[in-house]
Amino acid sequence: MFRAFFGLIALFTIGCFAVVGYSCATPSPAARQELHDKSSMAARNGSNSTAEPESSSQLPAAQPKMDAAAGSETSPPPAPSQEIVARWIAAATGEDSQQRAAAITALAEAPQTQAVPVLSGVLTSGDPQVDRPLALRSLRTLALRQGDADGSIRTVLRQAIYHADEESLASGAQAVLDDIEHQPEAAPHSNP
Repeated sequence: MFRAFFGLIALFTIGCFAVVGYSCATPSPAARQELHDKSSMAARNGSNSTAEPESSSQLPAAQPKMDAAAGSETSPPPAPSQEIVARWIAAATGEDSQQRAAAITALAEAPQTQAVPVLSGVLTSGDPQVDRPLALRSLRTLALRQGDADGSIRTVLRQAIYHADEESLASGAQAVLDDIEHQPEAAPHSNP
């Protein structure tokens, strides 16, 4: 009897530790978004070793969307100039892997009409380990920040799902599509 009782206590204790460990290891949705925002900012600022541009003048950073001290939304960052967007577009398909990664990430701040065709091309021919996941993340950010009224982002994601050359791209595109379709339509910002 005591053996069964202690066995149950041991299983209960292990279960408690597993639940606590899982909850500590799994970030909350707010923490995941904060981590995503920090990694995006790091990539644009060049402090991330996998996304460091040659010079900070080529890939300028955008302002954060949240005021960290107050925890409230601030106004959206100003739209990048056409010259900067053109640099991002060129770098997103360039030879330098660090600049390419930073540019793909930065395209989430570009006007949707310019960014979507480039990100679509990255999903087709980009590096499967780095470029394609970054393109999916940028497409998600574009859709959530600027909206997808014309459906162009969802079309690109559906093409990736049905015509992907690898399962990880198809499942990643499906996850992004699910995120977009389950969010209320974002109010488009004034990006031209």
